[in-house]
Amino acid sequence: MEELIKEFRIAISNILLYPPESALIKKSIAHCISTLENTLGEKNSVTTVSESEGILLADGKPIEVSGGIFLDSLIALKIKSIVFKAGVTQEELYTFLRELASKHIPKDLPHIEISEKFYVPVGKKDLIIEVPPSQDFRFAPTGNEGREKVLQTTNDLSTLIDLIKDNDERNKIKIEIARKLFPDDPNILALLTHQGKKTSVKEKAIDYSGIQLTDNIKELLNVDDNSLLEENVLQKVAVLFESARSPEELVLAEELCDKLANNLEASVTDIRLKATIAFKKLYSTIEALRDKNIVRKVDLKLVAAGEKETDAQNYQEIANLLGQAATRYLKEGNYADMRTITEMFSAHSKSDEFNARKLYAKATMDKLGGNEYIRLLIDELSSDEEEKREEAKEVLMSIGPHCVPLLIAKIKETADFRLRRTIADMLVKIGDTAVHQLIHALKEETDMQAGMRILDIIDGVGQVERVVDTLRRELANPHFHLRQKTVELLCHLGTESAKETLLLAIHDESHIIKEKAIEGLGNMKYTPATKELIQIIDKPSKAETVQKEVCRALGNIEDKVAIPILLKVANPRTMFYQARPRQVRIAAIEALIKLGEKRVQKFVSDKDPLVSKTVKELLKEHESK
Repeated sequence: MEELIKEFRIAISNILLYPPESALIKKSIAHCISTLENTLGEKNSVTTVSESEGILLADGKPIEVSGGIFLDSLIALKIKSIVFKAGVTQEELYTFLRELASKHIPKDLPHIEISEKFYVPVGKKDLIIEVPPSQDFRFAPTGNEGREKVLQTTNDLSTLIDLIKDNDERNKIKIEIARKLFPDDPNILALLTHQGKKTSVKEKAIDYSGIQLTDNIKELLNVDDNSLLEENVLQKVAVLFESARSPEELVLAEELCDKLANNLEASVTDIRLKATIAFKKLYSTIEALRDKNIVRKVDLKLVAAGEKETDAQNYQEIANLLGQAATRYLKEGNYADMRTITEMFSAHSKSDEFNARKLYAKATMDKLGGNEYIRLLIDELSSDEEEKREEAKEVLMSIGPHCVPLLIAKIKETADFRLRRTIADMLVKIGDTAVHQLIHALKEETDMQAGMRILDIIDGVGQVERVVDTLRRELANPHFHLRQKTVELLCHLGTESAKETLLLAIHDESHIIKEKAIEGLGNMKYTPATKELIQIIDKPSKAETVQKEVCRALGNIEDKVAIPILLKVANPRTMFYQARPRQVRIAAIEALIKLGEKRVQKFVSDKDPLVSKTVKELLKEHESK
């Protein structure tokens, strides 16, 4: 089920980014269908995906994966449950996900049904209970009538608390629903901090009955900074943050965050660690506050703390929180704040000043660099809009070496040459390590098409000697097209090591590759190749095209050592000598002319009229130069 949710997220993102006819969308939908079929096979052909308290459930059980844009759509549309039945088609699933992406409730789909099934988490979400229709109070009227309906089995608040103490799960459900319906009712605040333990509920509520929320926040603002780190006080803070809604309450919540953050600057390591762990416990609640500037300020304070932190354990906790923050900013498209975080980790991952910090920073950046939203950014590199392309490039470069594996994966999977070249240029800017990874990827690649796509752009990444060493290995690749592309690249590189490596290719089993290598050596006038070329042409059994190419190469190299063999090849047929094919003879004579050999004059009166005519034309052309 985790895989299915991941595929849903990717598909919705693609639907938002690309036109309906895009191959990426079709591919995403196909992956979704395949994963859904596997899931339905395990679930007797029916499965229910639900949302409760911001978490995803599969048949009532929490799913250990981020819901991302899929979960956001369910929450925005107030969809509680979706039933998937066997037989879902690609068209049907595309319609469903397109509607979700457009923030419309999908309707009239034969195998996908919006359900009223409703789940409520108990306590700290350790226990999740399905609410039967008779106890579903979500649609109760507001005001006193609504309260009476929700709390119909209780006479007063104290009775209700007693019922919870007695582990009455039915009334517990009603309180959870009452809290959703009447979030500002101070009487409900008394029931917000209990803890679920599988089949029982232990009440640890703080009685705020009749007391205004703002007064309680102000009370906490007056305690010592250190006192906020006590477990019972943190429970109060969690309740207050969860309930803060009005502008005044949010302002006070921000002040409370600032006060708690003062402990991040304490001189005592233990206090700093307790402060970080406190934010770890409160972070999801702070993220959910309506004023998003509050969590942003917390992130900036964590960055400031991370810059100065010298304790390995505390740095690790800070890194985990900021990694979560960076992923959120990436998802939201808030690249400026994301870069504030990544710049710190990037610097720390390169510094040997504090080894543990270096390792944790690198691990955090590696995790961020492998995030699914990075894939979407890489796709933006091929956008028709220059602004989007440049923004995507800037963000990816800020993550640098940590997103290299995904960049290389994109090179291998896309047919878009411009995109591959763009990524190759980025790898060069990221540094030698990134280029080395690309070269290594070529060495390890077994898929012919992926290998060809790397070869297409590898000539522009520098590190020529490493590239040539890799290309030398590719000459033994069983795939003809990879060997052919390798020879072309060696010819293009033209370095001394490339020429030496190209010399190996003249013995390839393929005449086409052999001829291309011979041609390249001739064009580069590689004199050390003369000896081996003479050995090839000395054997009449070689293919005619190979013999012609050798003659041309020897003429281009202009090494006079080749004159005797070229005269032999150029000779006409006699009683004791079987002449070479006409075109081979002409190629040899042309090479001799380039070498300035005077004896070519005898071929002007050759018995073969075509040879005679061609020689006259070649000599005339040579004299006119």
